[in-house]
Amino acid sequence: MPKTPPQYSPNDRDQKLIRTVLDCVTEGKRWHNEFARKVERRYEAWRGMLPENQPQSTGWRSQQHPPYLINIVEGMLSSIQEENPIWNVHPRAIPDMEMDEAIAYSRNAQMSSYLLTHQMRIDDFGFKGGTLAHQDLIAGLTVGKVFWLTQDIKRRYFDETASPIYDEAGGTIDIARKLDQFEEVRRIRDDPTLEVRDVRDWMYPESAKSLESSPWVIDRTYVTYKTLERMEEMKIYKNVKFVKETRYDESNASTDPERGRERRLRNVDRTRGLVEIVEHWTDEFVTTIANGSVLLRHAPNPFAHGRKPFVVCSAIPDLFQIPGVSVIEGLASMQELLWTLMNTRIDATKVAASVITMIVGDVDDPEQYEFAPEAQWIIPYKEAVQTLDMSAAAAAAQSTLQSEGLLRGDIQNVMGGLPFTGSAQSQNLPTDTATGVSIVTNIAQAILARRKGMHQRMYSQVGQMFLELDQQFIQEDRLVQVFGAEGERHFMDVGWQDIEGIFDVELEVTGDSMLRQERRAESGALLTEAIQSAGVMGQTGDPLNLRRFWEKHLDSYGITDKATYFMQKPAQGQQQPQGGMGTPQQADTAQQNASGQLDTGGITNSSLAAGPTAPSSPVSMSAAAPMQQALAKNGAGRSV
Repeated sequence: MPKTPPQYSPNDRDQKLIRTVLDCVTEGKRWHNEFARKVERRYEAWRGMLPENQPQSTGWRSQQHPPYLINIVEGMLSSIQEENPIWNVHPRAIPDMEMDEAIAYSRNAQMSSYLLTHQMRIDDFGFKGGTLAHQDLIAGLTVGKVFWLTQDIKRRYFDETASPIYDEAGGTIDIARKLDQFEEVRRIRDDPTLEVRDVRDWMYPESAKSLESSPWVIDRTYVTYKTLERMEEMKIYKNVKFVKETRYDESNASTDPERGRERRLRNVDRTRGLVEIVEHWTDEFVTTIANGSVLLRHAPNPFAHGRKPFVVCSAIPDLFQIPGVSVIEGLASMQELLWTLMNTRIDATKVAASVITMIVGDVDDPEQYEFAPEAQWIIPYKEAVQTLDMSAAAAAAQSTLQSEGLLRGDIQNVMGGLPFTGSAQSQNLPTDTATGVSIVTNIAQAILARRKGMHQRMYSQVGQMFLELDQQFIQEDRLVQVFGAEGERHFMDVGWQDIEGIFDVELEVTGDSMLRQERRAESGALLTEAIQSAGVMGQTGDPLNLRRFWEKHLDSYGITDKATYFMQKPAQGQQQPQGGMGTPQQADTAQQNASGQLDTGGITNSSLAAGPTAPSSPVSMSAAAPMQQALAKNGAGRSV
């Protein structure tokens, strides 16, 4: 007789937990199903897909729908995404913290930065960060989950083994060596990780205004049964043996808004053969059920930071809402209108290019008129056969071109895209002069910079969670790979005592940001104006210190050794060096004339001529920076 499968009979406590999770799922779906439908429509618009309920065109009429929005989103992603970010960690000033304690944490902050940059690199954050941003631009919301990942692999290797060779008396006469194959289990990952979550599977109460204020969130995933068995071996799940006897509820599959995209694109079911896992997260507990019926876990929040392990972001936030405004949401209607105009033009061109011949009805054989070059037609009278005037259709085909150009310009400009990159036109843009083009381009860059800043705040939250998980789970020294300024690689050990403290994590981009480019342009323009007005200001008795303008311009390029860029003025009786180049020793030495006084170069204000960066400039405590005053007052020799 076949063995009777075990029956799952949860006790009253487990039944109450299951009902609680299912009630939250039901409440979340009140708003989430409509949100998922909107996400599907935005995704279809991004892919250039026609609405599902739109009838297909038949006959000669065109129904072209090129995906214009793909290029718009890709252009924004190229400005927002950072391939190799660097993570800076700084001690956080908290109440009752002494300055010596904050300074002592500076070394730990640097070690934490090395560890965090190493972990982000092995977690492939450059790719995941782009996926997060991509989902946000389409859906108006993106979600990431941060948790601890432990990964083991089986590794095969060869090693030499020794086998003694014995003689007849049993004595060893030789040692035979051979290579044997062995297998071992190596741990390759024991670090925090980021997982990009599908917003179609992430729910929260409709009254929540932020992730922090939400009493709970629902995170739905679909996994294989073997994955559940491995989780049970790790003592994370229980009751896995009862999951096989349950099935995912297929009653609402036809109306499920989360399952339509894959069916239309690839005719696949994204949940086929998988087990539905629903995690119910609060700040205190996590409850997991399978297929809506089996309780797999109910445990305290495993993370010491005491928060839900998610980060959310919207580049265009909406007021008092978790989802924001999607880029596709503002462009989909214009793309559909552009499709309509384009298809109208194509149809009019077809009509204008296809000659219509009018034949009088009393003609005996209309088929005798052959449409071919050098054909000869014998007609009974002049008006028996003639062609229809198609000039109106040709004019109609031309009339839509201007409207299409305006729409393409609006698509590129309305949501802060990159204008003037696709021969776009717009009557509302000051495109007559280069200044007007520069103004509009700067506005678009500022919009993209703001969206990039929203994503960088989310990335900083991810780094904060990574570091907090490191402080919780790292108990032994870790080997960390550090890349130097020239690309060289170094290794160092980082232990749990090296990352102690309360820190803030900031994201530093490796490429030149638009803000830095603007600073360079501003400092360059200021330097040009100073050079042009230097002669006039000298004649009025208020000469300019051009060295300070040059130092400001060098600061915009991140150059610290500015003194090497300036020559030492020759003392009285000395000649100017040939070629206009001075040695670094001359540039670093205080400039004094033969009388021993500071050489001001003809400027009456000697302190201004010397500049705050000159080594010999006397700087009083009243002119020092506030942090330097505080450090000097407390006897500290280094800053935080």
